[in-house]
Amino acid sequence: MIRNERVGTGISKIDKLISGGFKKNSVNLVVGNAGSGKTTLAMQYLVDGLKKGEAGIYITFDENKEKLYDDFAEFGWELERFERMGLLKFLEYTPEQVRSLVSEGGGTLDVLVSQMNAKRIVVDSISSFSMLFINEITKRESSLGLFELFGK
Repeated sequence: MIRNERVGTGISKIDKLISGGFKKNSVNLVVGNAGSGKTTLAMQYLVDGLKKGEAGIYITFDENKEKLYDDFAEFGWELERFERMGLLKFLEYTPEQVRSLVSEGGGTLDVLVSQMNAKRIVVDSISSFSMLFINEITKRESSLGLFELFGK
């Protein structure tokens, strides 16, 4: 692997600002207020890979798939087509599934990533994820576990 290899976001101005994109195999946290475009940026990153033939997974804790697909159709992104092609998997997780995912160290998600040969994974949103946990210690441990999972 080439040192400092980059993965484009699909947004040329951002890629230019961050030396060509995200570092390959890195975990990146996008932070902003509600409505600031975090979900759009995350989906643009995923779609950029899909258009290049790279499989991707979109994990959500509170977004509705149909609504999201409809919203992003305005950008010309044919998410259902990518899903039919087997390049995109949309996963909606409940709090119980999230707890299992973290405690298993990836479990079924690891299998899916391997089966699809997924190159890009989006988790939307970490705020929703952290609200699934009652106390701060569990929240922190689970968040770190999630980051560790995707840092593999």
